[in-house]
Amino acid sequence: MSRKIWLDFGKILSKNLKSSFSALQEASLTWDVELKKIKVVDGSTIPDKVAIVRKDNNVVLGIVNTKYKCIQNSQVFSFLDDIVQQGKASFYAAGHIGQGEKVWLLIKLHDEIKFDTDTIQKFIMFSNSHDGRGCIRAYFLPLRMQTQTLLNIYFGKRVEQGIQLRHVGNVNQRINESKKIIDLAETFYDSFQQKAEKLYTTNFKQKKVELFFSNCFETYSLDSTRTKNTFKRIYDLYSKEIKTFPKSKETAWAWFNAVADFIDYERLSKGKNSQEKISNHLESLFWGSGLLLKQKAWDTLSSLNKL
Repeated sequence: MSRKIWLDFGKILSKNLKSSFSALQEASLTWDVELKKIKVVDGSTIPDKVAIVRKDNNVVLGIVNTKYKCIQNSQVFSFLDDIVQQGKASFYAAGHIGQGEKVWLLIKLHDEIKFDTDTIQKFIMFSNSHDGRGCIRAYFLPLRMQTQTLLNIYFGKRVEQGIQLRHVGNVNQRINESKKIIDLAETFYDSFQQKAEKLYTTNFKQKKVELFFSNCFETYSLDSTRTKNTFKRIYDLYSKEIKTFPKSKETAWAWFNAVADFIDYERLSKGKNSQEKISNHLESLFWGSGLLLKQKAWDTLSSLNKL
């Protein structure tokens, strides 16, 4: 798989865009959704239920009750314009998952984290769903520049939930919420840097590596050929890692990035075709089992690092 697989359903945006609408235009996300009645074969309609349908191609994205209100892509991210225009961040990428069930917009903060030659860029991803399952959410998304690997871990709360923003209310209310998220991002990235530095600077010998694999992958069948192949590939990625970043040799940081690299680029997702496999893989990286396994690796390494 090529690097930046997480952008296979998205687009890197032009620099200096000042509005979320311009960002969505570049990523071909200005399509609208509408509610349509659901008919069965005999022509009767299903009471109290409607379908969320893309107006540009008539694809059904979800089934909801009749009280549901659609929020269009062009409306949902407008509260970010104020932050970008103040110079606190810039629009970086935008895309969708599946057929458009989830739409996401990525903004980039302007400072970075560096460990020698290892650079971590600071992002916040905002997502909105058109399947009736959620509101606007914000996720802190550290991105390792050299490998384009997502280091999206969290501290203290359920990692797959993110931070919720209300659809309701006026734009000024949502601008205030977004400002709070920028403050929370600063707190998150300060904590991330401190904890990552510990992984980067503390020696992590082979005995701990063995404990790491047994604890992190405890739900796996350790005797299966598939698990053994997974472990071998992570060892290979670790070897590649320390060639690229020699100063990270025998550190928990190198092992975490080997696992993250495996999850992002080699852990397979199921699907009927290549497009569905990629979409399911992105879903896993952002919100599903890939994210949770990465969190498990981080937490296990952090605990073992204290021994």
